[in-house]
Amino acid sequence: MYEILDLADVDLPAALGEFSTCIQQWCPTMLEESFLVWKTDLLQQSTRGGDPKNALLGLCLWLVTRRTCHHQDHVTRSELYRAMKQIIGLLQSGPDVGLEVIQIGMLVAVYEVCHGLQAQAFQTSASSVALLRMLELDAKTRSPNMMESIDWLKASMLMLDRCVDPDNLSALNI
Repeated sequence: MYEILDLADVDLPAALGEFSTCIQQWCPTMLEESFLVWKTDLLQQSTRGGDPKNALLGLCLWLVTRRTCHHQDHVTRSELYRAMKQIIGLLQSGPDVGLEVIQIGMLVAVYEVCHGLQAQAFQTSASSVALLRMLELDAKTRSPNMMESIDWLKASMLMLDRCVDPDNLSALNI
């Protein structure tokens, strides 16, 4: 998976820096301390391999931090966006839905909001909320330590919801 980051010519340290000062401020997909640990792990794993979900999360992170430059960059981002939407569908239908899958969904929804794709952002956010609720039910019985991250994601999802559909303040009924 990290080969994809290399092929896309992703400047991961720059994307992580921009993400933490921009996106993480208004839609924090991770607890601050978790983000710092994840950032360090991702940078180390990018040179030696690691969890594919981390690479997907890094790719989404890079996608949302890209600025519109020229036509070729736009085409590349559109293709990457479509690929990420397909990957989300596969991950969400898998047996192991974890925090990373929800975070990937949230980042894709951020991309959609930023590109005026309101209907798509609503759909992506709604499916992420459904997964978050399932994970919350599972965490209450299996992993009480995960509840802090889930509560953090719920608050972040609420902030994202306000950007998705400002005319309907209870769009996702969080």
